[in-house]
Parts: sequence; structure tokens; C-alpha cells
Amino acid sequence: MAKIRNRFTTGDIITIHDNLLCDLYSLNRDGGFEWKEFNGDQYLINQKQGRGYSIGLRVKVPDELLIIDGAKCKFDDLDSDTVEEIEDKLSSRLYFSNIEIYVANMLFDKFLRYGNNCNISIQEMDGYYRKGKKDYRKVRVMKNVYDRYIETLKLLVEKELFLETTASFRNDKYGARNINFSHMFLSVFQIEQLEMNNMKFNYSFHNFGNVIKQCRRYSNTLSRYAFKIRFNQAMKYVTSFFIARDVFIAKGNLIHNPSYKYNEMIITSECYENDIKYDGRSNNNQGYSVSYKLNSFKGIPNKIRVRKMFINYIIRGFYLCNIYSVEEQFTYDETEEFVEKHEFDYDENCNLNYTFSMDDLGKDVNVSLLVYIDDPDKFYDYVF
Repeated sequence: MAKIRNRFTTGDIITIHDNLLCDLYSLNRDGGFEWKEFNGDQYLINQKQGRGYSIGLRVKVPDELLIIDGAKCKFDDLDSDTVEEIEDKLSSRLYFSNIEIYVANMLFDKFLRYGNNCNISIQEMDGYYRKGKKDYRKVRVMKNVYDRYIETLKLLVEKELFLETTASFRNDKYGARNINFSHMFLSVFQIEQLEMNNMKFNYSFHNFGNVIKQCRRYSNTLSRYAFKIRFNQAMKYVTSFFIARDVFIAKGNLIHNPSYKYNEMIITSECYENDIKYDGRSNNNQGYSVSYKLNSFKGIPNKIRVRKMFINYIIRGFYLCNIYSVEEQFTYDETEEFVEKHEFDYDENCNLNYTFSMDDLGKDVNVSLLVYIDDPDKFYDYVF
């Protein structure tokens, strides 16, 4: 593990960009779940498939939930109300909430430096990662914060993942071909209670952690400041996490092929809305993507406000990945309502003379982001 530790300077946070983990994190409730039978037991499945692999989460349905009129039923025998009730009870094991991703990525950083069975404390998680303190031992963890970490860890250890890869999956040097396993996403053991609101524990990501380590798709592209959030802002962190993957790929492409098309990215909010869960106060919002909540019939109120917030998260995420610049590009639809609103912004030739801002985003005004990975002037000189 020394080779991996030496790849990054002290104080950097390692962020994983592997599609295996990103697909796992992007699982949601939007399309419902699959039911499958393994060895006579009924399971709920939530999975994604990519080139040469299938990955997902599964949970065994307890027998007591399948007893109808004294007899154990199979999925096909259940009515829709019973199916919905079972899925609601078990759904938290079939997706990662934003706060779970946030906490899991703290653990992944230390795992990539020290390997399976490393240990960490709640004080280190809150002081070193969330608050960015080098001397985290001086940080006092509040009771409500401690409880939130414990609650999140309990949810993480309840999740069972599975991974299957083909004989052609990735380069053979990564040792990730012909894999077929399932195990708990995270195991926690050797728990030691320390001072008030603090404990230390060992943990392991098992075979999945080894696959992630061997495939080496991680970097310090994302600034450690991405972790400095309040717990109710976990969606802000997760947005930065997914953006870091795209910037990591773009920077890699620039190294191997320095052309303008790899230096520029056109981004809209829709690019990330399907991957990231919406955080709402109501339990009815849990597990659904931002896209689902913005576009479904029974979505959320104040959709324009949420979209503005999400785009600001995206802009912040790109700058946390040390890119050159982000330019906002507005388009608009000249509806009757739009023209009436801007009647004094048109000149005598009916040209609109108006500078848009994020405050104008709405039914008639949209925004896209032109992202420059590197300085376009320096880049132009280099290419030509």
C-alpha cells in the first residue's frame, strides 16, 4: 500500500471516479425495483449494467412479510398494495442517500491509503474531513452530530452489494475480470468507545474495495473543501463527487490528446439530475433523483428555486476541481409572458438588450455552462 499512499501529498483527499462506484451511488427509486429468487428466497434488486459488468444492491425479503393468510407467497402472488408496502419497508437498503455517500467517501479515502481493516474515529471523520482540521483531536463532536454519524454507519452496513464482470472487462492487468460476488458493502468491527460522543472502529470494504483499489480510478482532483458542508447540504457534496469524475476524465483526455474538444464541456443541470438524489424533508422524497422530483407530476413545490440551487452546486463543483473557468450561457423563449416582462428591454429594432443572471431562470429562460478545463488562450498557443 505504500505506493498508493505516496501518490498523494499529505492533506489531499482521494476521490474515486470508478464507474462501478458511481453506478452504485446513482441507484435510486425512480423506476422501482426488481424481484428475483435465489435458493428459494425472494430478493429485491436494484442494479445497473455497464460495458462488461453488472453491479447493484439487493436485500432478502423477510419471510414474515410474505405470509398471506398463513401461507408464504411468491412475488407473483402478491397484490400491488402488498408489493408497495414491502418495497417501502426495504427501500433504504437499495440506494445510497447523499449523507451515506458523503460518509462512505471519508472511509474510502483512508482505505485507499491504508487498506482493509484500517480504523477511524468519529472525531477524525468530523474534525479532519467535515471541518478540515489537521489537528482533529481538538475538535469536539456534538451529540446530534455523533448520532447522525452512527445512524449513517448503521445504514451503510445494512447494504449488500453484488458485482459480476465478464472476461473482457477492462485491461487484464487490473485483475477485475470474471468476478461474481456479493457481500455487505461495509463491515464495522473492533468498536471502541472513547470519550463522550466519540468512538473508534475498524472497517472493511471486502472484495469490492480491493477491486476499486486495483482498478486505480481515483485522484485528488476534488478539493478537500468539498467536504466542508453542513449535514443538510450533502447533496452539494455529492454533486461535486460526480463532477469530479467528468473532470478527471477530461483532464486525462487532454494529456493524451490536447485538442479543443477536450478542453471545453457544455453542461446543463440535466447532465447530473439523474445521478443525484434529491434531499427533501418529507419521507416521500427519499431515494428519488433530482430529475424525478423536478419532472414528475407529484413532484416538489418551488421547482425553479431547486433548479437554481442545483445549478449553483454544479458551478461550485467544477471550481472545486480546479478548472479554469465556468461561463453561464442563457437561452430564452419569447413567449407572450416573456415579452411582456421585458417590454422595456427591447430597442427600436426589436432586439433584446438585457443581461441575464441566475435570478432570471424560469419557464422561459434556461442556462447552460461552458466549462474550460484549462486556459483556452494558453491551450490555443500550445495546439497551434
